[in-house]
Amino acid sequence: MVKSPLPRGRGPVAITGGSGRLGASLTFYLVSAGIDVRVLDIDPPTHGIPCDFRRVDIGRDLDLRPTLEGCWALVHLAALHGPDLLKGVPRRSFWSVNVDATARALVASADVGIARFVLASSTSVYGSGSAEGMAARVLDESTPVAPENIYDVSKLAAERLAQNARTDQLATVALRFGRFFFPSQSDYHLRKLSTGLDVFDACQAVMASLTQSLNHRSLYCVASDLPLDRASRERMGTDLEGVLESEVPGFVARIRKRGWSLPPRVGKSVDSSLIRRDLGFRPVRTLARLSGDPAAAPMTSAQSAEDSLSVSLLGPGGSSQETLADAIGWSRKRSPTC
Repeated sequence: MVKSPLPRGRGPVAITGGSGRLGASLTFYLVSAGIDVRVLDIDPPTHGIPCDFRRVDIGRDLDLRPTLEGCWALVHLAALHGPDLLKGVPRRSFWSVNVDATARALVASADVGIARFVLASSTSVYGSGSAEGMAARVLDESTPVAPENIYDVSKLAAERLAQNARTDQLATVALRFGRFFFPSQSDYHLRKLSTGLDVFDACQAVMASLTQSLNHRSLYCVASDLPLDRASRERMGTDLEGVLESEVPGFVARIRKRGWSLPPRVGKSVDSSLIRRDLGFRPVRTLARLSGDPAAAPMTSAQSAEDSLSVSLLGPGGSSQETLADAIGWSRKRSPTC
């Protein structure tokens, strides 16, 4: 069980979209730490984790104050995503759900005395990776954004709203999450070479945002990335195997033993150095674990149980036509969002 770092007596943490993939895992993570959770969603959660469920349509309900009364913090996960574009969801719906609803959530949070507001954003706002033969793009908080669709634009607009809503009473932060869909074991893990984020590490980043001082920044990139320097990240665009052999000895041989195919390169690499430094975030589900690196943080039995539940909650999502190469961004094609 994760030990709660929150003082006793604080109200529950509200999670919009708490019945979704990340929301369900985050509910489990927080409840395991002894933190009360209020799930705000259209559909009730099916995971069986004890929580206070309130039925909310984030895109339609104009007044969120009644559902937030008594809460100490709000984690705003509810959103439309890139795959919803492929399903034909109208572009205007992205603005309504991802931007207008965020504005209402921020106003309601301020009105009822919420102290922390954590916004889920996405590294998708940086656009595609580099072309073949080029150094990989390093994605951090200073990297220029390159939105490619309405999803990206709506996430950037929501970030700006959250930043502008910061006051002495309401601390806000946007977390640009890497991709955490689970099409397969190999895809889920090898994506961590580029923009991948393990759902357990995503939960850790939210916990850090709830418990640590947010005086440093209002925006962080979050990934289950290896702690590489910038030069090594860039070199993954031209010599991925060489970088891995140097930085994670044994990894290449181990994944080949699993029957997985290492891509020849990656086009982009998320650098989570700032959230590590400022908030003490330490991703424990990086590829160093697969390599058998003794320096990798050991997984406790509780974390192992949480990992099993997280995988079952995530399910085999993603497109069946999506290739591993496209998924981790090394081809010339545009990488999937989220």
